[in-house]
Amino acid sequence: TGSYLDFAASNDATLAFPDGDNDPGEGSFVVALVQSDAPSGTTEDTQAIVSKADSGGFALEIDQSPSSVLRFGVRVDGSYSYATRSTSALETDELQMVMGSFDGNGRIRLWLDGTDSGVTESASITGGVDTNDSPIRIGADPEGGTNSRFHFDGQIQLISVHRWRNH
Repeated sequence: TGSYLDFAASNDATLAFPDGDNDPGEGSFVVALVQSDAPSGTTEDTQAIVSKADSGGFALEIDQSPSSVLRFGVRVDGSYSYATRSTSALETDELQMVMGSFDGNGRIRLWLDGTDSGVTESASITGGVDTNDSPIRIGADPEGGTNSRFHFDGQIQLISVHRWRNH
């Protein structure tokens, strides 16, 4: 187990890291070790685990609309695309490894505890992830440089964000 950060959607807790956009043509590879306290919903329709999705970037999140899914998405050429998986496999009593990837040329991928079983990948897309001037936020989605929304309800032990190119 070990140490973790405990986020409560009701208190708007979040951590911000400096803006770090990708180079043109690059994608993202994101790893998170998380435990959701509310995989089937909170008062917010979306709970961002880690995000830079303020009209650009990427998002690893739980979304309730129209159905409850874990998803990883990127914004390319002005539109978001996602890989999704039902939240039915999310545990409320143990940490789970979640990984999402997009290399700038292909599909968006998502894994839960090392498997992509039950995942619906995006259609094939090409292009770098759109840039923005927002920070990477852990536990929420950025709104500009200082505000946040879509707060996560659960524990986060590890976040790793990488620039990733087609290889």
